[in-house]
Amino acid sequence: MKTNILHLEGALRRWENYCFHLQTESILSRASGQHPDLVLPEQGPLVNAFNFRKYLLKCHSEEFDYSKYVGVDEVRKAVATAGHFLEFLPCSLTAWTKYSRRVFHLSSDLAHILMATSLSDICWDEVPWPFDSFAITLETPIRDSRGHQLDCILFSRETGIACKEDTMCIRAFAPGYCEIPAISPYVRQRIREAISKRRWGTASELLAKASDQKADTFAAVSYIPYTFGKVTEEQSDGIEYFDKVTNETRIENFDEHAEFEMIKRLVVGLCLYLKTLPSESSHASDWQRVPNPTKDATVITKEALVCSVDFCHKLSTDEKEALRVISSSARSTLVEISAHFRRGHWRRAPGTGDNPSAPKIVQVRPCIVRKDRLPQGSLPKGALSEVC
Repeated sequence: MKTNILHLEGALRRWENYCFHLQTESILSRASGQHPDLVLPEQGPLVNAFNFRKYLLKCHSEEFDYSKYVGVDEVRKAVATAGHFLEFLPCSLTAWTKYSRRVFHLSSDLAHILMATSLSDICWDEVPWPFDSFAITLETPIRDSRGHQLDCILFSRETGIACKEDTMCIRAFAPGYCEIPAISPYVRQRIREAISKRRWGTASELLAKASDQKADTFAAVSYIPYTFGKVTEEQSDGIEYFDKVTNETRIENFDEHAEFEMIKRLVVGLCLYLKTLPSESSHASDWQRVPNPTKDATVITKEALVCSVDFCHKLSTDEKEALRVISSSARSTLVEISAHFRRGHWRRAPGTGDNPSAPKIVQVRPCIVRKDRLPQGSLPKGALSEVC
């Protein structure tokens, strides 16, 4: 198993690269007198982006410096031109580094079961969060109707993010984030030298070449205020993805990407599922801390807190195929006929049904009902009905 979370590294590189891009454009515009609309204040993430990694190493004892890494409105909005995904990314990375550095790697069986389990009766305040921030990686990526894939999710509970106080943030990453290159110090130095020699054209060409991202950076982000409402209520700032044909990042409405409902089922369902596992379960984790070879507590190693989470019940071949079809369709619908696929759900423990404060941590697994009515090797089909 890979123990380094390449998706988060790629997201951080993308943020660093874009902050450098904005800063360089601003310097070029100010020096050449052209494109004055690109001139930005020399402050915030434009000048501190490459110091953010050092800050992450000691953030457990420091408050998040909003002015340095998010910046004033003018700078923040400029960063948001590359998508809302980057706008508050430092807040989420800080929360993950500070509160857990934990990655849950889900097997295909467990992911499919969670995506086929309804959250219609679950409220946000009922979710037993294991940490204030954690990441999820998937053995099998989620695929939307356009063929985009998502295989990493970052959840964080954050406070004091601009006007979004007390906010839950769910970010999802495409596999392409593992392939995002950094703009090297050598290239950055060449650009600075070209600017110092007033070679505006050379500096612009170098910047354009360095900023040319070929990786698929499809990403989703949703900011959800702390609320006592139901998990199934739609609250999202939109879905962004990188078009490899036009080299443009676009923001689209939540309604066009039903796969985000599957993402919520994975995040919330995992928290509920972990509560069903016995203590010291072999399915909970296969990771053991490697002793630090040095006395430096801030040393960076390739080790990460990676837990492999599997499903205790082994799925049959028919169950796997049915769940694969449903979860890969990115639709929040299931089939129901005489022989039908019954959705899973979460309920309270036996004997606590009349207690409204009892946690819903018992999973009723999705299954095929009246399988005996189906021809061998077939799956149920029929009328569609909403599960949420």
